[in-house]
Amino acid sequence: MSFYEIPITVLRPVGGDEKKYVISSSELVPGDIIEIPEDVQMPCDAILLNGSCIMNEAMLTGESIPVIKSSLPYNDNLYNPKEDKQYTLFAGTKCIQTRYYKGNAVLGLVTLTGFTTVKGELIRTMLFPKPSDFKFYADAFKFMVILAIMAVCGFLIDLPSFLNAAKDDPDMMELIVIKACEIVTVTVPPALPTCMQIGISVALTRYDEEIKTNPHSYLDC
Repeated sequence: MSFYEIPITVLRPVGGDEKKYVISSSELVPGDIIEIPEDVQMPCDAILLNGSCIMNEAMLTGESIPVIKSSLPYNDNLYNPKEDKQYTLFAGTKCIQTRYYKGNAVLGLVTLTGFTTVKGELIRTMLFPKPSDFKFYADAFKFMVILAIMAVCGFLIDLPSFLNAAKDDPDMMELIVIKACEIVTVTVPPALPTCMQIGISVALTRYDEEIKTNPHSYLDC
């Protein structure tokens, strides 16, 4: 899935004129203009410059319904890869059919290659998953350890009195076990999991608000 290479036609300027070359897709760089191949997977992310394409994006979205991609309009708006997906051909998706007038080739502008593409990011996520350890979880476990230590200390403080009572009553050992469980139950509050979930929800909400107000903070992290 990660290593994919096909021969592809690229247009590169030579002496003021653009000439076609058939090169390996591994040699593509952002800025190359390529002919969109049919019945093969796209080797890179590209902007559709002319015509239209019918793409199978089941690899990305899981939908088996083909998606029609139109060419990027000529205007003063800046291209945004997240908002202008209808003009973007993603790596790993299969071009079923290309359409353009007068039989000319359908061209695309290479924007991303390799592991920087959407497909590459998915593969990186599988190969190198991000750790899901939150600082809140670590602090919560430390808090639970402190509560457990307090419970053990409280039980040890009361243990001599329990043992003295057990000398006169042999059935006192069962009561000692029950009292020990009661100390642990009282020390560790039953609402702790609910409080942890509320804390996580509040933290995620504040994180989303921070990303919206300061998008560069995520990149700094």
